Amino acid sequence: MSRLDILAVLRAPLENYPPSLNQMQILAEQGRNLVVIDVAPEDEEAHGFWSYPGVQRIRVGRQGSKHSLPRRIAETLRFSWAVRRAIRSHRPRIVIAYDPYAMMAAGLPDAFNVWHFHELVDPHAQGGLLTRRAIGVACRDAARADMVIFPDAGRADAFHRIIGKRIEAQVVFNCPRRLETPPADSLHPALADREIKVAGPIVLFQGWIGPSRCVEAVIRSMTVWPLDASLVLIGPVKDAYRAELVALASAQGVAERVIFLGRIPYADLLGYTAGADVGLAIVSEHAENNRSWAHTAGAVNKRFEYMAVGLPQIANRGSGMKALIENTGAGILVDSEKPEEIGQAIARLLADPSAAAAMGARARQVHLDRFCYEKEFEPVLQRFDAVLQGACAQ
Repeated sequence: MSRLDILAVLRAPLENYPPSLNQMQILAEQGRNLVVIDVAPEDEEAHGFWSYPGVQRIRVGRQGSKHSLPRRIAETLRFSWAVRRAIRSHRPRIVIAYDPYAMMAAGLPDAFNVWHFHELVDPHAQGGLLTRRAIGVACRDAARADMVIFPDAGRADAFHRIIGKRIEAQVVFNCPRRLETPPADSLHPALADREIKVAGPIVLFQGWIGPSRCVEAVIRSMTVWPLDASLVLIGPVKDAYRAELVALASAQGVAERVIFLGRIPYADLLGYTAGADVGLAIVSEHAENNRSWAHTAGAVNKRFEYMAVGLPQIANRGSGMKALIENTGAGILVDSEKPEEIGQAIARLLADPSAAAAMGARARQVHLDRFCYEKEFEPVLQRFDAVLQGACAQ
C-alpha cells in the first residue's frame, strides 16, 4: 500500500477554521492525497461541509462541551485512537495538527510533522484538566516538530517565552484565498428575506462574538453614528452574552438598529461582507484573560476578509497593526477601550462615501498584491513539495 501524502487533524470542524480549510483546498487542488480527521459541528447546516474528489473526511464525534468529565475523557480517547489508526494504516508522509488536542493525539510519528497553532497556548491560564493536559503536551514537544506555524509573529514570540526556548516558526497570516472578483451583495437580500428593514448604511462585524471583540464598546459608540446606520453581527454568540448585548442596545436606545444574523457558512460569508459599508475588526487585549488578544494583527480573519471585498475597516491599535492597516490605507485604527473614538471613526467614514470608497479600493488592492492565502502559504507549500518529492525519489 502506498503512503498517504498528508493527514490533517483537528479537534473541531474543519469549516470552523478558514485557514485550515484554505490549506486543504489548495493541497487538494494540487492533486495531493489527503485525509482529514475532525469532528462534526453541532449544526451542520450553519457550518456547511467541504468535500473534494479524492479527499477522505473522517469525523470522530460531535462538537460540544456540555458533557461530563468521564464522557469528555472517553471522546478524547476515541479521537486519539482514530488518529493513531489512520497514521498506522495510511503511513502519511506529512501530518498537520491544528490544535493541542490534535497534537496530543497525533504525537510525532515517522513523518514530516507540522504543528499549526491558531491560538497562543498557555498551560497556566487555559481550560480544564483535559485542555491543560493537551496544552502541556503541545508546549513540551513543539520544539521537536519539523515545522511550527503561527498566524502572527507576536504570538510566535510570546510562545517562545512561555516554553522557555526559541524555535523556528513560520508565520502565515489568516487571509482568505485570492478573490479575483468580489461577490455580489447577498447581505441586503438576506435581510429582506428575514423582513428586516435597513434604511441606511451597514456597519458589519463578522466572526465569533465575545467580550474581546469590543461589541459592547461599539454599541455604546452608536450614539454618535448617523441615525439611519445599523450594526449587523454575523457569527456565533452565547445566549447569555447576546442577552447582555440586547439589554445594552436597549439602554442606549439603538435596539432596533442592532441586528444578529447568526452563523453563516464560510462559503457564503464574503457575499454578506460585500453588502456592508464599514467592517469592524476591533479586539481588546484586556478581555477574557487570553494572551492571544495582544497579538492579533495576522490572526483575525475578518481583517483580511474585509480587504478581499474592498471594505474599509475600523481596527484596534496594537502590535503589528500600524503596518497592516494604517500604512496600507486599508482602515482606521482606534483605541479599543474608547467608544467615543470608535464612534467618531465610524461616523467619519459613513459621512464621506468617496473617502470610504478610496479606502476600500486600497484595501482590495492590498489583498490582491499581498494578503491572500495563496501568497501566505507559499513558503509552507515549498517545504511540503520538497518533502514529498524527496519521498518519491527514494
